[in-house]
Amino acid sequence: MAEFGKAVLRDMNADMNDISLGFHQPPYTSVDHLHLHVLAPSSRISEYLGYKFNPKSSRFVTDKHLLKHLKSKDPPVKGFKRKALKTPMETRDASGSEDCPFCRIAQGQTDAEILLSDDELLCFRDMKPGATHHYLVVTRTHIDNCKSLQEGDIPLVERMVEMGRTVLEKNKVSNLDDVRFGFHIPPFSSVPHLHLHALAPASTMGFKSQLRYGPQSHWFITVDKVLSQLKIRGKVN
Repeated sequence: MAEFGKAVLRDMNADMNDISLGFHQPPYTSVDHLHLHVLAPSSRISEYLGYKFNPKSSRFVTDKHLLKHLKSKDPPVKGFKRKALKTPMETRDASGSEDCPFCRIAQGQTDAEILLSDDELLCFRDMKPGATHHYLVVTRTHIDNCKSLQEGDIPLVERMVEMGRTVLEKNKVSNLDDVRFGFHIPPFSSVPHLHLHALAPASTMGFKSQLRYGPQSHWFITVDKVLSQLKIRGKVN
């Protein structure tokens, strides 16, 4: 894969001394299918995207580091293993997946603080908040993402919003008109398990947060748009 990527760069006359090749590690993979990132010139990666491809972070592993690890006698790199392709019926697995961090939280296998829960949903804080208040409402049943939703899921989405509002109120967010609810659109969902972002106050979100959670973002779709599309088309585009 690395040689293939380098061959493409050579064909494009890239400076081969200024490149970066590597993989994102779960749960930071936007698409749950092995893919090598080939970047050049690496010295000019935007500061707003640099955190995604920093070889010193736990998010990104270079091809050289991965090869060294695989050739050693160390245990396999977490998350790097072959998985059978899912059939349509397997996108909603009540038992979840050992590779899904949100399924592990739902099953009580982590020390994540659960702020609110019921038989269908649970809510906890986002580890990298994009606003003063940033919570995630997650389904206990494994649903891949918002594009897996159908018309019959409208009540589920509405309950997710209601739980988000309840947690915001419990945390003394008084202006519920200054909030943002929504989902990341594949392939930009960091964890492939349906989760609603609840952020407040929306008006004070910084530039970087607006890129990720703003109403004009290509990565993010508001819950109002999701509900509208489900009611009109029966699916999320």
